[in-house]
Amino acid sequence: MFHEFAHRQRPCTIRGESERVILTRDKNSSVAARQYVQGGLFAPESIVKPGDTVNVDGLAPLIVLSLRPNTERDKTTVMVESNGTALVQRLSKQYDGNDNPIGEDFVLIAEAPGYLELVSGDMRQRDPGLLETTTHILQVPIDTDVPEGKDGVHPARVVFGDSKLQVSVVNRYKYPGALYVQLTEDNR
Repeated sequence: MFHEFAHRQRPCTIRGESERVILTRDKNSSVAARQYVQGGLFAPESIVKPGDTVNVDGLAPLIVLSLRPNTERDKTTVMVESNGTALVQRLSKQYDGNDNPIGEDFVLIAEAPGYLELVSGDMRQRDPGLLETTTHILQVPIDTDVPEGKDGVHPARVVFGDSKLQVSVVNRYKYPGALYVQLTEDNR
């Protein structure tokens, strides 16, 4: 089926390799989903896998959330279009030349395209797993290093545009190709 629609194929890159994709949008979903969620159809021999970032000219990077083969062995994906870059930081002690502690500062540990969404009342009703304090949801590729604060004392920070947010929960199982990160306002 993929090869029958050559006129709709768009060039893209995945992990530096040239590929071709057919993009579609779901017209029956919510406004936010229509704007950011895309379906992708890849050739059977494509290297695409969940968690990949697909770069298409004229679009922000697309994060592959899930992948399944169809009856003709084409690879069908659900992708979310990133709306910015997530900078993941961790609080780290700083030392002088004599190894004496001089304070703490945030150190960059990961940078990845991501999709940040403000939590709405409707979202709270649809997702009972959201914490009361969660203000934003972030989706980043599954291989992004987003540590969860085990002790609650030094959770990671995510800088997304002008927003500084604190990591509350990292769900590695909601999507096969993306981390579903619950964030709260960071006052540090």
